[in-house]
Amino acid sequence: MNILKASLDAGVKRVVAASSSSIYGNSPTLPKVEDMVMNPLSPYAVPKMAAENAAGEMFHIGYGENHILLSLVENINQFLGSSIEPIFGETRQGDVKHSLADISKARAILGYKPSVSFAEGLKIYFESEENIPVAQ
Repeated sequence: MNILKASLDAGVKRVVAASSSSIYGNSPTLPKVEDMVMNPLSPYAVPKMAAENAAGEMFHIGYGENHILLSLVENINQFLGSSIEPIFGETRQGDVKHSLADISKARAILGYKPSVSFAEGLKIYFESEENIPVAQ
């Protein structure tokens, strides 16, 4: 909120802020669209919702695909040459089970077109981190 106020005071016309699909709670509706009812279930999601309410127009930026956590572990193992095994535990309060961003508004108004897939983005991230040895 301080950033938004300072931006307004300084005459900044646009602010880009990162939010989270966690603001929609566990709604089974997919994909998530910007005008859905917000229902934050975790302390993490509450300030994200407040920022969105204060900011005005919001756009979902993503790849327009959903991924399961097991595929994330699989990708990490592939990129790092590791063999991380997931530990399955109880669902935590506030965890969002399913999420998928509808990016059609960003496409239409901003001309947004994702150019890096989820897996490619992970690979780029790991390659950019100097202390993380990426498998060749």
